[in-house]
Amino acid sequence: MTRPPFNPTWHEQRFKRYGAHDWVAQAQAERDWRRAVADRFRSYPHLPLPHGALQHPDRVRVHTVFHACRREAALAICRGGFAQLASLDPGFYGQVLYFTFELEYAVQQYGVGEGMQDADGCVTVLVCNVVVSGLYPVIEHPDMRGRPQVPKYDAHGVVVEAGPCTPCPLGRWGQAGVRTYSELVLFEDAAILPRFVLAVRPA
Repeated sequence: MTRPPFNPTWHEQRFKRYGAHDWVAQAQAERDWRRAVADRFRSYPHLPLPHGALQHPDRVRVHTVFHACRREAALAICRGGFAQLASLDPGFYGQVLYFTFELEYAVQQYGVGEGMQDADGCVTVLVCNVVVSGLYPVIEHPDMRGRPQVPKYDAHGVVVEAGPCTPCPLGRWGQAGVRTYSELVLFEDAAILPRFVLAVRPA
């Protein structure tokens, strides 16, 4: 039996996010902001899928992303996957696993703190391939802290400024002195394939 394609509802003026009583109402400016986030994530490079591999290949993308962590954690992930780490951090945009498309952001934002650098002063970064088929564009903060994924979506995506790690308003994108970065939140260990372990010395 063929399942109907999933149609996202975040672009509507009112949509359900979690439960029967959790309605989100958004003005046109918020809808434009959320659409810009979705378009931003669609613009990132992705790996080609074999022809005929999926019923809706245009809806599924395989990306290369970065995750900074302690060296021992990186080695454990390579041996057994990310599943053991899901409960460690409540997270701003959902409680599971955080990645970014920008290596610089992974090193500078997540490669800080006690134990994050090795004896040579390098930050350990995992290079992973991830599968994303339904992205929820995040503009809200902080009411998603520690929450599960929005139902039917398999990932959350947010465009942030370095430092505060809060959603960067659409009006600030491209302004002088404003650098924006990506945060991709995934909820399924099976959607993540660790490929390489890098040792990166911060600039």
